Amino acid sequence: MKKSDSESERDEDHKRKREEGRESEERINPFRKSKKVERSPVKKAMDQEMKKMLEKIMEDVGEIKEENRKMSRELEQLKSMMREKEEKWEREKMELKEKMTKLEEKMEEQEKRVRKKNIVVTGLDEEECENEKKLEKWMKAELEVEGRKGKTNMERNKGENEQIRIVFWNVAGIKNKDNEFWKYLGEFDVVGLVETWVEEKGWERLEKRMPREFEWKCQYAERESKKGRAKGGIIMGVKKGLEEENGSGVKEERGFMERTVKRKQRKWRIVTIYSRSMKETKRIIEERVKEQEEGTLVIGGDFNARIGGKGRRMEEQQATIERRPTKDGIENAEGRELVSLVEERGWDVLNGNCIGDEKGEYTYIGSRGETVIDYVMVNEEAWDKIEEFKVGERVESDHMPLEVRTKGREKERSMKDVKRKIVKNIWTEEGKEKYRARFREAKYEEGEINEKVRELSENVKNATEKKR
Repeated sequence: MKKSDSESERDEDHKRKREEGRESEERINPFRKSKKVERSPVKKAMDQEMKKMLEKIMEDVGEIKEENRKMSRELEQLKSMMREKEEKWEREKMELKEKMTKLEEKMEEQEKRVRKKNIVVTGLDEEECENEKKLEKWMKAELEVEGRKGKTNMERNKGENEQIRIVFWNVAGIKNKDNEFWKYLGEFDVVGLVETWVEEKGWERLEKRMPREFEWKCQYAERESKKGRAKGGIIMGVKKGLEEENGSGVKEERGFMERTVKRKQRKWRIVTIYSRSMKETKRIIEERVKEQEEGTLVIGGDFNARIGGKGRRMEEQQATIERRPTKDGIENAEGRELVSLVEERGWDVLNGNCIGDEKGEYTYIGSRGETVIDYVMVNEEAWDKIEEFKVGERVESDHMPLEVRTKGREKERSMKDVKRKIVKNIWTEEGKEKYRARFREAKYEEGEINEKVRELSENVKNATEKKR
């Protein structure tokens, strides 16, 4: 509805008067208060505080975002490193498998070479002693070969045998080892095993399954944290029948175990070592093995030290110091500690210095490469009693066993046999086939030993050629 002209004029007049009145009031008091309601001081303070909090929150959010970006980058780097390590581990695992395969093939070839030179007759039991003697006489007369009965492990430990066979070995865990492992250890009189990873509870179960021909003692492995497996651990065994000094092996320190045995009135102190720090190991050995109480001393185990060519035995007629033969020429700080101990006490390292290890073979073949970190050391009194030292070839661990054999009557008798002039019958390929064919055709009846000997004699004579 449109306003009339009079109403419009009236409104314009009121508006004009209001503006004139406001102008006049401003002229009278230009600093008058605004009619708008002002905020209270409390609300202003709250507004400022809220503003500061928002700014702080925004700063924290920015820092969190930056930290998240940094963590994402680190996570990517970690994933990349893990992938590289997995690929490296796969390569090392394949290389280790190849090395183990080559080692097994080498061992098989060595066994074949030994067996190839022998004529073996089996099947005679204890009740056929007379027949066995006849067979030995025939072999001597007809084949000009000395017959010799093979000895079992139990027979070797009987009688006048003065030898002691010792083995030190880092087995990288003793659980789940197969029968071949235990059969191998049965060839020795004293066994020192390190890095067994056996804790107290595990030993209670394992001890019942250990070979009964040994007296065993265990130094338990220890855990450094709740996660993962226990580390270290030593187990030593002394074969029953070998006299052991009372109290031997009672006093122990971590990484050190001693057994004292007696053979023909001679006491042998045999110490097994697992070293994680050569300074600490050196301290323990110096405290436990007093110089004036050494006796006939043999110390062996895993020292985790590399001594390079140091430790060469000096003979009286030698004018210059030569490097000890070794396949690992690297020397590290742990190795220098070990060398200082050997030199201070006047001991000798058997690795590379003794018959059986003329080249200083590797003792560790694994993911970290090929090194010599396992050693056997002896004092002067023991040096003259050592017949042979060698690094064994086994596949049950990435460390190789260290085998020590002392001098004794058994070795002296065998040396006399070696000096004799022996006529050997050499197998020819044609002769082998003839022998196999005739042996298949031969028929034996129980008790006819003379006929067996004659027929065997003819087969062997026709199949071999004599060679002096």
